[in-house]
Amino acid sequence: MIPAAAGRLAAARVAALVAALVAALLVAAGTAAQPAPAATLADGGWQLRARGAEPVLELLDAGGRTLQTWDVGTLDGRQPSRVAAIQPSLPRRSFVIALQDVAELWEISLDPAAAPIYDGLVHDYRMGEALARPGYLGVRRTPLPRPLADLRIDPTGRVVLAVDAAADAPPGVVVIHLDVRRVIARLALAAPPDLDRLVFVDACARRWLGLPDRPGGPMRWFDAANWTPRAAAGAPQAGCATQPPG
Repeated sequence: MIPAAAGRLAAARVAALVAALVAALLVAAGTAAQPAPAATLADGGWQLRARGAEPVLELLDAGGRTLQTWDVGTLDGRQPSRVAAIQPSLPRRSFVIALQDVAELWEISLDPAAAPIYDGLVHDYRMGEALARPGYLGVRRTPLPRPLADLRIDPTGRVVLAVDAAADAPPGVVVIHLDVRRVIARLALAAPPDLDRLVFVDACARRWLGLPDRPGGPMRWFDAANWTPRAAAGAPQAGCATQPPG
């Protein structure tokens, strides 16, 4: 190979290596720019956070000291999962966690008096069919049809409003009750919801959940007692007389 051609080939290889390095750095920077899910419980200043992209949750006290960690995944440990979102439930003194790769919702209680956890069906403990684990700092699992992408907690602290992670899932909000540990409703919308615009309003002698039907679209209102859509048009401050009794 003539020297000039060899020089051009070497320069091309160096340029390719530099381009690959720059691309890798940009990807790493983009990943680092995405903060790991975390939430703080005002009762005591506890913080629960995901350890970066690892399938690990870490509980810290108000002084930033690690108190406990959990491996995130299925009960048998065979399938790990990333953490999609964490929200505090102050009324329950707990954290609620959406898993991105496993179809489960987690709740971790910081209440020393939390009820024991039974990993079978909810009724197992009534029938003596399962062994209990301590509720305090234990993982209470709710099986779901699909993994979740995001979640919020209603004002009672008992109801979770979540979005499916699967791209082919029907648009809407999944309503999960933490006491019965199952999905109790699905609120259909025209497009995937923006949970940051979720609102609760007390009017017409009941509580309402409001969500945009689609980006830039009108609000849809649901009765938070039974999760049925509001029959009357407009916000619930008007038209109370048109609502059937609950």
